[in-house]
Amino acid sequence: MMNLVDVVIQVTSEERDQLETRALAQGFDSVDAYLKALIALDMVDPTPAEIRAGIKQGLREALRGEYVSLDTLWDDDDD
Repeated sequence: MMNLVDVVIQVTSEERDQLETRALAQGFDSVDAYLKALIALDMVDPTPAEIRAGIKQGLREALRGEYVSLDTLWDDDDD
């Protein structure tokens, strides 16, 4: 069993109401479940440093003449 710990954030009453409204609108049964889902989604997104590294990598490859045609990129989206 996982050892769970409490994390406390301070929000205004208005912010709490907004969180509850948004959680329900998104289909979550609680603010806790909604916030856990947001954290999980955030863990998937690349960090700014990872984005910069990817851009630099792409520029280096382009300068070396390593590239793929746009048609190939669109083919990948169909999968």
